[in-house]
Amino acid sequence: MSKTASGPELVTVYETGNLGAVAVAKSLLESVGIKYLVKGEGIQDLFGIGRIGSMYNMVTGPIQIQVLKGDAEDARELLADLEDSMKLGIGDGE
Repeated sequence: MSKTASGPELVTVYETGNLGAVAVAKSLLESVGIKYLVKGEGIQDLFGIGRIGSMYNMVTGPIQIQVLKGDAEDARELLADLEDSMKLGIGDGE
């Protein structure tokens, strides 16, 4: 495993402002045992004017899901169609 001076190397595999997509992404990653870190999830409404005009705070940027470098390819493949699925409402019970 590749490490930085402060710990394992993390790679961003997904960015969004859609909290529903974040929840689904977490669930998908957990279902296959990929450990992840969600960066920026709790600070979206703390700075500036929040999420007005976009799905994420323009000051803090989008929420980022990060995984270990060795899991990045699998995670990207798993999350590849997530945004399109969310837009189409797939899996919303209808």
